[in-house]
Formats: sequence, structure tokens, C-alpha cells
Amino acid sequence: MQTDKHHQAWLKRLGDHFAQPVRLAPLPQAFADSSHSLYRVWLGKGVSSMQSPDFVLKMPNPAAIDQADFWQGFAAVFGSGFAQQTRDLSALYQRAQTLTPLAVPKLEAVFATAQGESASLTRFVPGQPPDAASVSVLLSDLARHFVAMHQTSVAAMPDWPQRVCDWLRRFFQQPAQAENLMALRGFGAQHGLGQDLSAILAQAHRVLQKASPDWGWSLPDLRWDQFLLGPSQIADEAMVLTLVDWDALTAAPIALDWVLLEYLFNPDQARAFVAEYRLTGADLPADLPSVRWVYRLLLFSLNVLGEGSLHDWLQRPAHFDAIDKSQ
Repeated sequence: MQTDKHHQAWLKRLGDHFAQPVRLAPLPQAFADSSHSLYRVWLGKGVSSMQSPDFVLKMPNPAAIDQADFWQGFAAVFGSGFAQQTRDLSALYQRAQTLTPLAVPKLEAVFATAQGESASLTRFVPGQPPDAASVSVLLSDLARHFVAMHQTSVAAMPDWPQRVCDWLRRFFQQPAQAENLMALRGFGAQHGLGQDLSAILAQAHRVLQKASPDWGWSLPDLRWDQFLLGPSQIADEAMVLTLVDWDALTAAPIALDWVLLEYLFNPDQARAFVAEYRLTGADLPADLPSVRWVYRLLLFSLNVLGEGSLHDWLQRPAHFDAIDKSQ
């Protein structure tokens, strides 16, 4: 906690909730601009840190949220800021459970903070984020998750092209993005999009106007550290995959997920994922090659994976195009 006083206040608040003493210990913060601080919670007196916690307390970091490119862009593009997204955490977790075949943490309680935001208390989920090796054996589970998210049809946002382009203009006009703006102009010149920001965004607007209206549910900030792979309590399952971070759940174009997945998978994983996804009868968006560059700009502006160089970001391989041509 930030102060001993703050720590004691939460010990009392949680103790009152459970009608028994509790113990708190912080979890390491994954990123400097993380929107939450996480704390392990044990019930009872004299518990040891060697024991598994009973719960996880997830507390907003208001200063980080206000400054984060992700939440600024998310509000501008998807029309919902952090506070609005998490205002009704019970409904959010309920929707998550209806959308995905993956495990979702059980929400124990929600507490209002002094800043008017919400802190959540969820059951502790044992496990570790998947590594490169374990991702490869989880592709069937991941494919089922994305199929479920994509097949829950959602109406496309009518002013989506304008929202995206307005945000990209705002983002790239920031002084801190001067080097990346130069990289964008170089990209525009190389690909016949124009050499200034207005011309490039005019082309982006036209691309999105022609894009498929197929929308589903998405987590645009998805990373492997938002999953936990741990032991299953079901007899015929060795391991269970839990998706723990649902704050950014939103309706979005299906193609946006595919663009993000190209950054998360290596070529072999991408090929195997597509094979699993197609087993359900679903397929890649037909317009993925045409919208890719626009959604790569959007994901970069949201700082989803922490990449600082737009030039490097745009050079990443298009795994799914190669697969589509070879299968």
C-alpha cells in the first residue's frame, strides 16, 4: 500500500468484510504504468507467506490510469474510459463468464475507493503466465476462446473510422511522438499512402469505411501475462487456463484481434492456431491484409505491448498472410 495508514485502512476494511483478521502482501508490479496494484490476501491470524493466498485484491492506480496511452486511446476510440469500464465489475465478470470457455476468476467483492473507482477482490488462482513452450500446447484452448468471442455478434460502431482516425491524429501530433511520426511518414511514402499525416489518415479512413462489419468481443490489451496456467480441480484435466484481466472488454472489429495475435505468436504457433480456429468452421477475416496497417497503428498508439519504435512495430511479419497462401 502507499502508506502504513492506507495499509491499515484496507486491513480493517477487509477484516470487516470477512469478520476476521486478514493479512496483505503486495505482488510485484509488472509495468511502471500498470493501471492496478495487486495484493495477496490471507484470511486469519498467523498465516505464512508460504501458504497460498485466499484472495487477490486489485486496486486502481489513478495517476497511472490518467497518464496511460492505453486508457486515453481506449476512451477516445471505444467510447468508454477506465472508470466506466469498471463501474459495474459484477456485470463485467458475469459477461466474461458467458463469453469465454476459459476459466474466469470468481469475484468475491467490489469496494468503492476514495477516488470513486472500484477495487476488486477475487479468489486466488494458482498458476503462472504461459511461456513460449506452454503457449504452443494451449492453442486449442485459445482458439476456442477467440471463436466464442468472435461468434457473439455485436453491431459495428457507425462512426468507427472517424473515431480511430481522430485518435491517431491526436496521438501522432504529440511532441513525444515526433520520431514515430517521421517513421509513419516514411511508411506512407513507401506504400503510396501520402507523405503527411492528413493524407495517411484520409487513406486509413477509406480503408475502415470499406472494412468488414463483422464485430465481436475483444480484449485489445491482451498479453500472455493476463493468463494463468495452473492445476485443474477436474479429474480428467491436468491443467486449466484462466484469463484474469477483463477490464478492457469491449466490442471491436474481429480483424483487430487477428492483428494483435500476429504480435503474440511465432510463425509455428500462428499456423497451428489458424488450424485449430478453422476446425470450428470459422475463418480469418477476408479483409485482414487491407486493414492490417491501420490496426497496427491503432495498437501501437494504445501501447499494448510496450513497443517504442513505430518503424520496428510496422516491420513485424504478417504471419497470417503467409498461412492463408500456403493452406
